[in-house]
Amino acid sequence: MFKNLTGYEIDSLPHSFNLTDGHVFRRWSAAEEAIIDRSAQLFKDNTRQRQAEIEREYIEDFLLLARQTFDDQDLGYLTCFTASMAFEIVANYLRLNNLRLALIEPCFDNLADIFRRHQVPMHPIPDFLLESTGDTFERVLNGLDVDAICLVTPNNPTGSALTEGNLRKLIRYCADRRKLLILDNCFRAYLPRKMVHDQYRLVLQAGIDAVLVEDTGKTWPTSEIKAPFFAVTRARGLYDRIYDIYTDFLLHISPVGIKLMHEFIRLSLQDDMASIHKVVRVNREALYENLAGTFLMPCERQFASVAWLRIDFPLTGLELKRILGEHGVFVLPGNYFFWHDRRQGDQFIRVALTRDADAFRNAAVLLGDVCRKVASDAELPAGRAR
Repeated sequence: MFKNLTGYEIDSLPHSFNLTDGHVFRRWSAAEEAIIDRSAQLFKDNTRQRQAEIEREYIEDFLLLARQTFDDQDLGYLTCFTASMAFEIVANYLRLNNLRLALIEPCFDNLADIFRRHQVPMHPIPDFLLESTGDTFERVLNGLDVDAICLVTPNNPTGSALTEGNLRKLIRYCADRRKLLILDNCFRAYLPRKMVHDQYRLVLQAGIDAVLVEDTGKTWPTSEIKAPFFAVTRARGLYDRIYDIYTDFLLHISPVGIKLMHEFIRLSLQDDMASIHKVVRVNREALYENLAGTFLMPCERQFASVAWLRIDFPLTGLELKRILGEHGVFVLPGNYFFWHDRRQGDQFIRVALTRDADAFRNAAVLLGDVCRKVASDAELPAGRAR
């Protein structure tokens, strides 16, 4: 058994039916393949003298696609190799300033592990609060004894997303109490367009301290070439303090990687993310079809790029993961997503949907067949075998 979810993901890399990591691995469309075919020219056109310009143009179009405000006067934008590196830098800031953190639960375990490694005191916030109604969210916020709040929206693994109304409440709370807001938006691309609201504008209007983290590896099939970045508010000097930590880690990331990602973003601007959403929709339909009648119950928001499945059977996620692995299909156990109390995740597994449709359907068929066999074998009288 591995110490974290990434260990399971690495171990599953050689396998055809690897549904562990949420990164995008699928065949390119014709338009995407044309971008790859032109990629050699990106190296030839590369010049480090244009680094700041290349980054600015890329981030401006990224936020245009995300329907977020771009403002390089009141926000500083810092590119990095992975979104996890952004959180490593933020965790350094929290530790150096003795700040306590409220962190969403469940979430991908490396997020909690990064903060824990820096000995940042943490308090869990259940992710159902992102979409709660009435005064529930405000009551929980008012009961917190922390200095910073970190939420993933939409959340991984459930797909729960912070509503605009709750974001306004959260921002008002941070403004009144002078709290730092940290938003992990790594899965924002999969939000239905009608659910998108301008986080950046609301943050800037309130004048609060905030860090907003963006990613690309969960959205486009670029073989782990990424161009994540995080935005930091400038108003009260937060950007300058975080920038000092950032420069201990990075000079800059490759302009070639940025320009390649910029090409994919321009392509997604043409169809307003429709092709990105289609991949997940088709694979979710195949998964649900093959899980019908089994003990696996989908309980994620149905736009998320991962499926969060509850096991209605006397079997834990770790046990089911082992059984599925013996049959050649690989998933993640749910308990690791609950960093404060792993027992809450014992009856869940997570399945990544961003794969080739044909391969995914075959994996879904196998997943369903194995679950039906497990249930059927459990019904046999003691001492009989099938």
